[in-house]
Amino acid sequence: MNFISLKYILFLPLAVFIYRLCPKKLRTALLLAMSLFFYGCFGIKYPALLSFVTLLSYLCALAIERFEARKKLFVVIAALGSLLPLL
Repeated sequence: MNFISLKYILFLPLAVFIYRLCPKKLRTALLLAMSLFFYGCFGIKYPALLSFVTLLSYLCALAIERFEARKKLFVVIAALGSLLPLL
């Protein structure tokens, strides 16, 4: 699915419509699911990569909250984990 394709032109309004209908508690999970679907249209490796980066960032955020003394370490891990897949 390309940004200028007919599939995307149909997907975006449908995604926004479903997002608006969804209860506020589920909106974050819905956005993640829609993102995984969108990236999955480009190939199977992209949703796996997005899932890895999302999970790593989430776990680092939890670690930053829990271990204040090592905050910088977890920020660096999260930043590197997000940037390294771009290479």
